[in-house]
Amino acid sequence: MYNDPCRFTTFVAYEYTTGSDDRDNLHRNVVFQSSDRVPDIPFSLVHSRNPEDLWDWMDTLRNAGVESMAIQHNSNGSNGQMFKLVDWADDPIDDEYAVQRIRNEPLVEITQTKGTSETHPALSTRDE
Repeated sequence: MYNDPCRFTTFVAYEYTTGSDDRDNLHRNVVFQSSDRVPDIPFSLVHSRNPEDLWDWMDTLRNAGVESMAIQHNSNGSNGQMFKLVDWADDPIDDEYAVQRIRNEPLVEITQTKGTSETHPALSTRDE
């Protein structure tokens, strides 16, 4: 692994991608704090389409001393599904949901070359 402190930093990460029933994209980058102990197999769509199951998996790893975080990205491609006010089962979100989500997803990507998540397609027709 190439790592040159203060110039180029490598880290272990992968993309967890799932989608809603409306075929909207729900992308998350899962980043591990250290490369010392990472799971042999990443949690993926094969395990579950439900991002709450990803958070449960991350909490289990955290309890075993493996710290990670998920970063929502390309949320502009989620058609609003990334920020629904209900959970995966369509139940209203509650304090427990909010605490678990912020523990596991403390960041949201706002912009990248191919699109900006702070806009709406009706306002920005050229944004992917």
